[in-house]
Amino acid sequence: MIIKKIIGTATLQLTSEQTYEEIKDGSWLKPNEPYAIIHRLAVLPSHNGQGFGKYLFSNLLTVGYLQGVRNFRYDTHYKNIPVQKIGQDIGFIKRGTIYIDDKIDNKHMEFELNLK
Repeated sequence: MIIKKIIGTATLQLTSEQTYEEIKDGSWLKPNEPYAIIHRLAVLPSHNGQGFGKYLFSNLLTVGYLQGVRNFRYDTHYKNIPVQKIGQDIGFIKRGTIYIDDKIDNKHMEFELNLK
């Protein structure tokens, strides 16, 4: 018997975002070029550490690339070390800090990946 269940999710946003316009403590490498944003990465805790987060990132980069996107960004909480590591392992570079409308923690670390 094969049991199928959803163990993770993420979103690729193909439009720019106002909160990404003002970056503190750094700058974008390509601030005036179009970009896509990876949002809402989540994996069931029972599947953490098995590479599913990296798999989701990789698939979203592929989808964006096939649509002509060459610049990707994402943000995460400063305490979210696993998501920071996933992005850095793939090649994302920390670019600075943005502030978003988040009642828990509005200070987010910002990452960017530029492909050819």
